[in-house]
Amino acid sequence: MSETTGVTARDIDRALTDKDLRGMRIMHFALVGGLTMFLLVAVVLYLTTENVVSKTLDGNELLMMSGAHAFVALTCFALSFILPALMLKPSTIEKMMQQRAANGVPALEPAALYVSAIRGAWVLRLTLQEGPAVFGLIICVMAVNSGAMAEQPLYSLNGLTTMLFLAGAIMAIPSRERALNMFAAQRSR
Repeated sequence: MSETTGVTARDIDRALTDKDLRGMRIMHFALVGGLTMFLLVAVVLYLTTENVVSKTLDGNELLMMSGAHAFVALTCFALSFILPALMLKPSTIEKMMQQRAANGVPALEPAALYVSAIRGAWVLRLTLQEGPAVFGLIICVMAVNSGAMAEQPLYSLNGLTTMLFLAGAIMAIPSRERALNMFAAQRSR
């Protein structure tokens, strides 16, 4: 039996400090805040730009970018659930313990390594979801600047990933309960 098999939610709860949660929240709000500011810039740009078609980009370029955005969004959103789950597997924590020992780094309790993995998984999930959201907003801004948004408002659908990201981020603000649920979800697999 490995050391990580005996780790319980109570162990994680004890190892998860307020400082850990504060760091997770700071990172969370920094990523959400940055994207929210970019969204506000895009909306102001859209509302203040004349609907004059300047043809700096043709429809094919924006269409290709929109297709690439859809592919990136689907891939990243799927990976944002797969990769964090892999990070929290007991075998991954065991490998972390072995690497620390091999590198002469002082040993940590398995629960502390799980807390570290939970923090990393949280950040990884958030950044994998933020990437397509930013990409979608960039396409929207390019469509506004080129006048293509006036001709084809469907380009605004690229902003849906931003809305999904922001809605998900608002509903998933880091908390002790959510961190423990990440651990419990991995244990139930």
